[in-house]
Amino acid sequence: MLALLCLATAAPAQLGPSPEERSTWNRRSEGAGDYQIVAELSGRVEAARFLDFGGNPSLRSTCDAKSDALEVAVEIFAGRLADPKGAARTPRALVPILEAHHALAQLASYRGDMTKAIEHLEAAYRITGEVADVPGEKEVRLQLEEVLGVAHLRRGELENCVHDHNADRCIFPSAGAGRHSSPSGAAQAIVYLTKHLEQN
Repeated sequence: MLALLCLATAAPAQLGPSPEERSTWNRRSEGAGDYQIVAELSGRVEAARFLDFGGNPSLRSTCDAKSDALEVAVEIFAGRLADPKGAARTPRALVPILEAHHALAQLASYRGDMTKAIEHLEAAYRITGEVADVPGEKEVRLQLEEVLGVAHLRRGELENCVHDHNADRCIFPSAGAGRHSSPSGAAQAIVYLTKHLEQN
């Protein structure tokens, strides 16, 4: 799971959950028991932050509210990426940009656009190299390596199993026609997951 929240208050910039949100940091449902959370890449939390059903519980209004929430969320987080000319790229200024890239990646994943999600995750990952002095940077970098691995696996699944489907791709172990004809998703996943495992 990955959630990046900017703590840009009077205290030094910091990455990770706020103290109030620490209890829900792993997003597990109440009463779900104890288990290890995998890297979160559904975008459901980011999209839900902007949901407004307007008091109408109909199916149409629910669908419209979800579409509107996505548009509003993308507009808000894309606006946070605007970098005025001459603005200092201090660690403190980069933290909200990193957070915006992460949120936009989640929202792109929610829409099923893994190429765009990966672009934003890789932008966030590059920023971690510029905020090395910010508390929590190493943990965020590790989380981004894991979520990038998952994103590339998901891209590989979409490219090979959804857009280029055949029955053999649903049988494990994969053989013959079941093997990925476009292996770059799995190959990139190996790169990021290996980096993650080297540190954790």
